[in-house]
Amino acid sequence: MTVVVGVLYPPEWYRDEAGLAAQVASLREDPRVEVLVEAYVEPHELRSARGKPGAASLRDRAPALSDAQRDVLARVEVALAIDLPFDVASLAPHLRWVQAVGVGTGQLQSAGLAEGGIRLTSAAGTSGVSIGEFVMARLLEEAKGLRAIDAAQRAHRWEPLYGAQLAGTTLGLIGLGAINEAVAVRARAFDMRVLATRRTATAGATDPAVDELYPPDQLHKMLGQCDAVVAAVPETPETVGLMDAAAFAATKRGAFFVNVGRGSLVDETALVDALTSGQLRGAALDVASVEPLPADRPLWDAPNLFLSPHCSASPQALFVNLHRLFRDNLARYLAGEPLRNEVDLARGYRAGRLRRIRPGSRPPPSTRPPPAGPSPAGRPSRRIGTPFTITASRPVGDAPTSRSPPAGMSRTLVIGPGSSRSTSSTTTSAGAPTRR
Repeated sequence: MTVVVGVLYPPEWYRDEAGLAAQVASLREDPRVEVLVEAYVEPHELRSARGKPGAASLRDRAPALSDAQRDVLARVEVALAIDLPFDVASLAPHLRWVQAVGVGTGQLQSAGLAEGGIRLTSAAGTSGVSIGEFVMARLLEEAKGLRAIDAAQRAHRWEPLYGAQLAGTTLGLIGLGAINEAVAVRARAFDMRVLATRRTATAGATDPAVDELYPPDQLHKMLGQCDAVVAAVPETPETVGLMDAAAFAATKRGAFFVNVGRGSLVDETALVDALTSGQLRGAALDVASVEPLPADRPLWDAPNLFLSPHCSASPQALFVNLHRLFRDNLARYLAGEPLRNEVDLARGYRAGRLRRIRPGSRPPPSTRPPPAGPSPAGRPSRRIGTPFTITASRPVGDAPTSRSPPAGMSRTLVIGPGSSRSTSSTTTSAGAPTRR
């Protein structure tokens, strides 16, 4: 049995020619695997639009396929891709499984994967560390007033400007996937109290990553307690417009809001109103409802708004983590074991459990295999990343530390494989995939 694997994202996105060659070579070490490298990529604007309802109307904007792309698609059984052409099942009759380059998979789902019975796994977990770091940078930048200090320097003005501290404040997380788990670990290292909502949580549920966990219908209750709020959730019918005027009104007055998930979560008019009225003291957005953000949108001039163009991830870390995940999933696929991060195509987001896929098989459209049990012995579920230790009273660093915390402090947080709160990192550059 030979499994043909197509690496379909642009090679230059890896940013290390030798590194990519080594990744491809490692895939080819298995004699059952044949690897084809042929990029298929769509403009960022089209990719973003295909992730929203009504994608079928965008067919005429899709790039024409070259002969080389058609030849590769005709052969692949497994694809590592950021984009796929519409009606991919007819172009790729042997395609059984797609590993997404990013965490967001809406554009891939619009290619007709569910209709073709083609499985999809996301890159969830590959972006957690870098985006978690970015979130903490925004929280610190705002709390410490770093922009004002920098402005004083540019004006050659020696004026002490004092900020606030994060320790002792309350952080609320909307969603508790890999990104917000990474945020939670780092926030706790700063002695913040951490609350979270999770789609699958029920009343009274707990999670070791946070101090309190709330079901989705108690979002407003959580928001009313928070000095800062970080949102990192996928785009689903339930999350579109979730942060509306009522949600911002329910938020503790003077809170700081951060969104690193999906722009569709936020009613942007309501956000601008909340910033203008002082209901929010500030906000940081790495995503917008329309990307690139048109120059005439009010967000550009909203008071105390920190904007970044979907760049909170680390491209250098993404592809190393992505290929590590892909190699593990490919080994699982070849062994008939459950795949990590499988997307429930009926709901549009990552399923909560591993699912088994038999190599070479394509289930009938709209069907699902029976739920799989725990990972087989010797293959524990784990996230991607290099383990390191954080002591709550110490600055976060890359290297392990064995120093003991001061008296009265005993909490040590371990990040990486084997930890109860493992995490990792994801992408973006000009034209490159926006992580998620």
